[in-house]
Amino acid sequence: MRKKTAAIGAILIILAAYLYVSPSITSPISASLGQVSTDTVFQHNSVIPIAPQNYSYYEANLTQGDSLVVTLTTNPSNVDVLIMNQGNFSLWASGKAVAYSTYPESVLHVSNYSFTFTNSEKSQNFYVVLVSHSASEPTEVLLQATGTRPSQFAILLFPVLVGFVGLIVLYVGLRGGGPKDAKQDRKGEAKPTSTAASVQARPLAATCVHCGAELKPGSQFCPVCNKSQL
Repeated sequence: MRKKTAAIGAILIILAAYLYVSPSITSPISASLGQVSTDTVFQHNSVIPIAPQNYSYYEANLTQGDSLVVTLTTNPSNVDVLIMNQGNFSLWASGKAVAYSTYPESVLHVSNYSFTFTNSEKSQNFYVVLVSHSASEPTEVLLQATGTRPSQFAILLFPVLVGFVGLIVLYVGLRGGGPKDAKQDRKGEAKPTSTAASVQARPLAATCVHCGAELKPGSQFCPVCNKSQL
C-alpha cells in the first residue's frame, strides 16, 4: 500500500512538471476551472483602405496561448475576413493556391464582424486578411484589435497545486504507517501473574490442628471439635 501511495505521488509531481511547461494545455484547464485572468499585450485601432477587388491585411505577433480579439466595420461594401498563419499568408501573397478559409474564424461577405482567435501553435505572426469585392470604389475597414495573454500566475496555479498534492502523497507513502501496535508486548517486560495462581492452598493435616484428633484423608473439619483445618 505504501509503495502504491508513493507511486501516485510521483506521478502527480511528473504531471505537474509537464503542465508547467505546456501552457497550451494548462490554459484551457485553468479556464474551465475559472482561474484564468488575462493581461493585455497590445491594442491597435486603425482604418485600413482596400483598393477595388484587392486585399489588405492586419498583422499581429502571437505567442502560444495568446488571443487576438478583433472588431471591424466596413464602408461601403462587404469584405471577406480570412485568418492566416505566416506560412499560408506567404503563399497567399505570392499568388499560390491555399485554402481560402484557413481558420474557423474566417468568414465571407461581412460588413460588421467580431471574433476572438487563440493561437495554439508556436509563436509566429498571424494575419487578418481583408478582401474587397467592390468593382469600382475603395473600401475602408475600421479595425480594433487587442492582444491578450493568460496571466502567468493563473497559468502556474493549477500545476503548482497538482505538484503540492503530489509532494504530500509522496511523503505519506515514503514515511510509512503509524506507531506500532500498542497491544504487542515489549521485549524484556515481565508479564503480570495471576493473583489467584500465587495463592498457595494450605495443606490438610493428618490430625486436627486444634484438638489432635485423628482425621480421615481429605477431611476439612474435625469430627470431634468440628473446627476447620484450613
